[in-house]
Amino acid sequence: MFEYQQDLTKLDYRAEFANSIFKLLLPKYENNVHMTIQSDEFLKMEDQLQGVVKNIYELVDCEIPLMGYYQLIKYRKENYSMNEEKYDAALDRTIEACKLYYGI
Repeated sequence: MFEYQQDLTKLDYRAEFANSIFKLLLPKYENNVHMTIQSDEFLKMEDQLQGVVKNIYELVDCEIPLMGYYQLIKYRKENYSMNEEKYDAALDRTIEACKLYYGI
């Protein structure tokens, strides 16, 4: 859970699509992941992707790190049955994946 694909050439096409959108959005918020996920634009895009892209939820914790970060913050560790250490590690892995995927 929240272990991201490191080889970006092997991403699912749905993840490529979502990540390309988020890569364009992040600079608007100074490449700050936390500021971005709090924006109305991100929330609308995330909602639309969830509604339109078939089974995108399958990729959130392995190929779409910005959505993964949003879900970790929104639902907290209790939703994922994680203790504090595992939750913090998941957040760290997700932030590192954001740096890799979005070039920030």
